[in-house]
Amino acid sequence: MEGVKEIPESRSFNRFFFILSVFVFVIAIVRSIVVPFSNDESTTFFNYEQTGYISPYTSLLNNNHFLNSLLSWVCFRLFGDSTLSLRLPNLIGLIVLVVAVFRLSKRLTQPIAKAILVAGLLLSFHWLGFFSMCRGYGMSMAFVTLAFSYIPDYLENKKAGIFKIYLLLDLALCANLTLMSPIAIITALVFLYQIHHHRFFKIVNTIIWLFHLALLLFWIKYLLYMKSLDHLHSGIGGNSYWHVTFDSLITLITGMQNSCIAYIIVGICILITAIGLQYIIKIRKHIEEGRATFILFLMLLFNGLIVGAYLLNKLLGVDMPEDRTALIFYLLFIIYAAFIIESVHNNIPKFLAIPVWMIFIVHYAFNLNFSHHSLEMYSVIPNRYYNYLLEEQKHSPNRIAVKGSTYSEPVYNYLNYKHNGALNYMDYPDAMIMDADFYITEKPVMKYCLPYYQVIDSDKHSIFVLLKRIQPVTRRPVLNYDKCSAQMDTNSQYFNFCMLKDTAFNSHDPLSVEVNFKITEGEMPTFCWLVMSLDSAEGKTVCYKRIPLNKIKSNWVDGTSEDLILTTDVLPKRVHRLVCYLWNLRHQRLKVEVNYVRLFQLDGYGVDVSPSWPKSQ
Repeated sequence: MEGVKEIPESRSFNRFFFILSVFVFVIAIVRSIVVPFSNDESTTFFNYEQTGYISPYTSLLNNNHFLNSLLSWVCFRLFGDSTLSLRLPNLIGLIVLVVAVFRLSKRLTQPIAKAILVAGLLLSFHWLGFFSMCRGYGMSMAFVTLAFSYIPDYLENKKAGIFKIYLLLDLALCANLTLMSPIAIITALVFLYQIHHHRFFKIVNTIIWLFHLALLLFWIKYLLYMKSLDHLHSGIGGNSYWHVTFDSLITLITGMQNSCIAYIIVGICILITAIGLQYIIKIRKHIEEGRATFILFLMLLFNGLIVGAYLLNKLLGVDMPEDRTALIFYLLFIIYAAFIIESVHNNIPKFLAIPVWMIFIVHYAFNLNFSHHSLEMYSVIPNRYYNYLLEEQKHSPNRIAVKGSTYSEPVYNYLNYKHNGALNYMDYPDAMIMDADFYITEKPVMKYCLPYYQVIDSDKHSIFVLLKRIQPVTRRPVLNYDKCSAQMDTNSQYFNFCMLKDTAFNSHDPLSVEVNFKITEGEMPTFCWLVMSLDSAEGKTVCYKRIPLNKIKSNWVDGTSEDLILTTDVLPKRVHRLVCYLWNLRHQRLKVEVNYVRLFQLDGYGVDVSPSWPKSQ
């Protein structure tokens, strides 16, 4: 492979590359500001950035993006909790990607090869969407791309770049643990190359390799630990390798599910591989040359990853890569295709680069938006839904109750958090009960609600729909507790607001507990839960609801009282105990003043109805 300095660079291409990079970066910044948080982003913020529980074995076990969580936590501490601040690490990752693409493009002379590389990685809208999110996928792809840009350097100069390659791969793995398989294959290929060229047992190289191997083994042990607890899942899964991995990835990148497009892309992939094999066979006697070795490296990595992912699933039960976790296939395909095309020695007509540019430009322009993410699972709640609820709350004498699902709850609660807890916390029951004033739920679930709710708003780019009860819920007073106060120190963990024992109610209609209180002094943010627990006559807990106060607002010591409500499910015949209390999880120092606690029983058409619906929804 020719040295970087020997390849003539076009000033016009450099100017175009700079303008394109600035344009893409500006779009990413704007999207980072205006596109609402998705389910996973909101969960990431509340579970990791806000709490500071990030490290393995101490954080929640669904965190596969440790580096993203760490850097976002730093940004949260420095710049606050805005979407731009929390997404800043991936915007920096976009800069890393631009540098990596530029380095790789300097090794290409064919216009069509440059078009495939630059357009494929800087004008693919849905690929770039991950650089405007608070997740580890974007930055991990950037680190891997930069590592690939140093591999040709290492192949030309047997000592140069190996530390950078391993460092970047380690950073990518820390940002996205689903990259374990490709990074392990890259490590094995580099190891074999070093052994073949008698370079492995150099002292510096061995030390670098051992540190890299130690990190790999640490993460493998952690992944096995997660798998033992059944936490190692990346998507809906399935038995069809084509459907789960490649069809989902093609749908993600193209933004549409079209079998014709999928077949065309597969055909291109087969053609590129055939050209690569022909090239390797043709120059097999000169395989030691840098260019040929790099192409062979890409070919072995690409095909090895395809086979490896399948074998891991069949032999060890590891989930197949799916859409976002299969992005490495797209990255490899683009780099692989660009360098294979470059390997064709015949001068390819320059005008063939034009269709490549046009396809990506048109696709980018057609899909460009500032309202939603690419994946359906990253659907957001449109701001107008929340604004509608704010208006309803202004005209309601009572605190309105909003229910949802495990998907809508984090998205809604982050919106509410950013509005300083203007509305009540969203409840997502184990069983859907028709007792809330409003529901924000998925469109497939909507049919279960329609006998009792009407559709207020829907959005074609969101799976969520806003529903309002047709007949308003009325609240029958049951009990009223007077004002009280409590001072909680580091030894205090529980403070009861109210308790009922051995009580029978006239109906099975749900109960609603309304607590109006404020925190006058204490450590912020407060990681306390407002909890309601209900035990049946047999002493079994049949209902457990909680509101994490840190998900309501960041600073509770602001002189204002908050009005929060918790609602039970359908009541049992007799209640052994109903208790509402404050749970001081971290033993923080707090001073709490309770203005009142009110207990109501709800009444209205369908409030005791719990239709049979898919729990996975």
